Amino acid sequence: SSTGRGSNGGAKSQLKRRIFAQQVSPANPTYMYDLCLSTGNMDTLSSHIESRPHVGIVHTSAGYTVVEINWEERSVRVSERLPAEAVACRLAAYPPVQPLLYVPTPSELEASRGLNRNIVLPFLPSRSGVDGAGSHMRIQWLRPFLLSGESAQVSELERCKNVFLHELLRTVDESCNEHEHLSPEDFTLVGSRSSSDPFVFETMPLHKETAIQLGLVSNPHIPDLIANLLPQSAPAATRRFLKRWLLVPPPPRIADSMRGILKYVMGQENAQPPMYVPQVGKLVSLIRASQANSHVFQELMGTLSTTVIIIDEYSKAGVVSHLLALVEHESGMKAEELSLRSRCMDALQCIEKVVQPIGNDSPADRCSHFGSLVPPAFFERNEVDWRGRIRREIAESTYTKVEVAAQALVDTMKRDFWGLNIDDATDVGVVVNSKSSLVAHDIFDNMLALKSVPRWAESESEGKYYHPRDRNGKLMKNRWTTKEVEAALSLYIQACQDACDDVKSALTQLSETLCDCGHMPCIIQASHANLISSTCYHHAAYAKERRWTLAEYLMEPDKVLNFEKLNDGFKEPNEEEKETDFEHITSKTGNNANQISESHEKEERAYFSGLWPYWMNENHSVSNSFELSGLFVLTSPNMSGKSTLMRSTATAALLTACGLCAPLGRGSWIKHFDAIFVRGASADVPSEGKSAFGAEMGDIAALFRSCSGRSLVFVDELARGTSPRDGTSLAGAVLEEMALKQLSGFFATHLHGILRLPLKEAAAARLRTKRMAINESALGDEAQSYGWTYKLEDGVCTNSLALKTAERFGLSKHILNRAEAFSDIVTDVGIISSSAIDRDDLVALAANGQSRVASKESIDENLAKGLPVISNFLEGIIKTKVFQIPSQYLPPAQLAGSSCVYVLELKPPARSSSAFYVGQTAHLPTRISQHRKKGKHWKNFDAIAIPIEKGTDEARNIESLTIRELSRLGYELVSWADG
Repeated sequence: SSTGRGSNGGAKSQLKRRIFAQQVSPANPTYMYDLCLSTGNMDTLSSHIESRPHVGIVHTSAGYTVVEINWEERSVRVSERLPAEAVACRLAAYPPVQPLLYVPTPSELEASRGLNRNIVLPFLPSRSGVDGAGSHMRIQWLRPFLLSGESAQVSELERCKNVFLHELLRTVDESCNEHEHLSPEDFTLVGSRSSSDPFVFETMPLHKETAIQLGLVSNPHIPDLIANLLPQSAPAATRRFLKRWLLVPPPPRIADSMRGILKYVMGQENAQPPMYVPQVGKLVSLIRASQANSHVFQELMGTLSTTVIIIDEYSKAGVVSHLLALVEHESGMKAEELSLRSRCMDALQCIEKVVQPIGNDSPADRCSHFGSLVPPAFFERNEVDWRGRIRREIAESTYTKVEVAAQALVDTMKRDFWGLNIDDATDVGVVVNSKSSLVAHDIFDNMLALKSVPRWAESESEGKYYHPRDRNGKLMKNRWTTKEVEAALSLYIQACQDACDDVKSALTQLSETLCDCGHMPCIIQASHANLISSTCYHHAAYAKERRWTLAEYLMEPDKVLNFEKLNDGFKEPNEEEKETDFEHITSKTGNNANQISESHEKEERAYFSGLWPYWMNENHSVSNSFELSGLFVLTSPNMSGKSTLMRSTATAALLTACGLCAPLGRGSWIKHFDAIFVRGASADVPSEGKSAFGAEMGDIAALFRSCSGRSLVFVDELARGTSPRDGTSLAGAVLEEMALKQLSGFFATHLHGILRLPLKEAAAARLRTKRMAINESALGDEAQSYGWTYKLEDGVCTNSLALKTAERFGLSKHILNRAEAFSDIVTDVGIISSSAIDRDDLVALAANGQSRVASKESIDENLAKGLPVISNFLEGIIKTKVFQIPSQYLPPAQLAGSSCVYVLELKPPARSSSAFYVGQTAHLPTRISQHRKKGKHWKNFDAIAIPIEKGTDEARNIESLTIRELSRLGYELVSWADG
């Protein structure tokens, strides 16, 4: 605020009075100072920056315990026994407030004191450089002994909650002078994952790779799942709710409650009440700080009244128990039907006594208006901040005082400014319109004055009319007023200020009453009830529009299905139909393929009826129906839809486990699973020192750490980033181990040699060979046409039809012809077959530059030339210009956003020879910057880059080919795994 310095003061002499109002942070982003009388939609609950949680992590022998503290809601969510990958997903989806609090194991704490102080935490991306190992996130380590002192009265969850809250509250008390002193008891434990009941198997939170592949974490190449669950008109809060709901799947009992509400809403014919979806955190923060304005209370009234209506409606339908279970899960407070309804009514009546309801526009809410005598903007300027905020009877005397002062001001101006008698019956409008330019309204000084002395008053103007002063005390020589008008104006402004203070006091007192009388718990629960109901309504309506259905989720492993009851008109197929639909077709690859057993016991994990991709319309897609039993080995041509089918299956399973609708037909069912894991293709991660193959192996290791015989796994094209021989061997070993661990799901591959590996009998018995059907038709002269059906069927496909796919995407004819010639002499593991070609042809092939071993002289010559040799090689196979990037230079801007293969020449100072790094990326400037941040000899490297028009898949192939070629030529490679 500012104050003037009297008559001699000016604009430059004003003094500023500054006070410390509040510490605003990402965890508490709502500014709480002087909001009681704020106006406009920007101050309501409909628009709000979502607060970020404080996060604490405890490393135990059973995994990681994650504690998320919502400062605004004063709630704590604890999840136990999480793997590092699930923790990484939570941190990526919802970045926490820094610093991240971490309680290490004693061994980690001891290691941090030693020579290697930079310990890489497995749930954070590692980054080398000036900051050492770790990530951009700041970590605050707490001592493990803080968790000691077990007590029968305090659970493990409460102990973890108290440790981090004590540290957080201590930090807050030191950094700001808040009047309110909090303790851990003021924070509620909500929706926490607890493993205290050994007979309840909850679905584990998603790993980061799984969340990316299912469209829950931003990826430009994968359709957003949340955008396909809700219409665009759905409130933003419902989107955030569903994202968290899917990233951390609820317990089966809670998911059943969600399913029960959706089933009711989808069959409801009556109109639904208006649902108010406030930001719970901002709502409770404003009320507790006594800064809630009338807009907040009006929305809260709508929230409470809608909650009462919903409880009554759901009670009649017999589904109110489902709603209460969800509210209790989200709020952490026990919810009972009669109690919640009664408390909502009490809070509603308390607010209605003070605040004017929405849409009740009474005359008392309108600003003063006297026609053209006084500019209407002047009255709006002084009354709009407090009019219509509360009921008139709450401040009757103040309202009357303003009306009397306004009338007195008008009468005075009528006499002194317009020259009319107060009781004169002359048409005021005619007079004012003829003299409309006389009165000036100064909005900055909140003043009414004359621009000049009126002619009719010139004879008596001496001593009566004078120049007023502005808000800084400066004389306004171009304005005129009278003592009577100035006095009436002052009285009116003071009356408005008193009214403003009374309204503010009434709103502040209402906030304090709601807190002191114990209404906050029901307000929180009502807010959650509206959010849940709104989410269910919008999801159900959108699902009906897209013809999605609710599949059955089975908890008992041996539950007998009653399909007649589950879906009207659906009949379970008879045994003959089952055998016809799901028996294994003998592979065309030879007798060894029969290692994958054709006869097996039924171990059904799910039945998907009419499954189609979640991002597509049912009428524009191809649906698949199949029974998921054992582990599917999926072999199929390129572009046949195997990755789409896997992603669709995993998404449908996750949605069903969370009680939501999925793109499925009637009759679908899924047995309960404790984890879902999806692994697709990826690129290298130089910031973490991982090649694409290294990142892939890390995810597979996480799969075996996290999944059990109750898990669903989906692995797509494993080990394609290494040599065919090693890839086949490694993929076969992984597939065998997945089968031995009783995992169910899909294993898609183009490494057809897996089918001939001598897998263990127990593993082979669980494998089911599947393929995507292809229509073949002869065109004459041995030519054939292929049609992609996108349908799943039994059998094996050893023809990937890569050349046909390349032809569809415009690869030149002469390259395709050359590739077809090579295909006759190369086996499926990339070894030239001497039985397929005679020695003269091999010599001719070698003469064309394809010899596999370089001579010692050629190696020395190549090393001396360095990057020029590599440039010639890349230009020879790509037929595109190679871009040179000297040391410290930035890549050309035209390469940004294009798939590229790049080669770095590193020159360690202590060595005479260079080392080389080969990579591929679609964001070359960012990738080059990441490499240079590694420091040391990474700072000053020369580089070359070549754009790949065919996209990421082609870039990976060129990357692998380049690595193999450089290795053959004798170059020293920093990383050669992808070759």
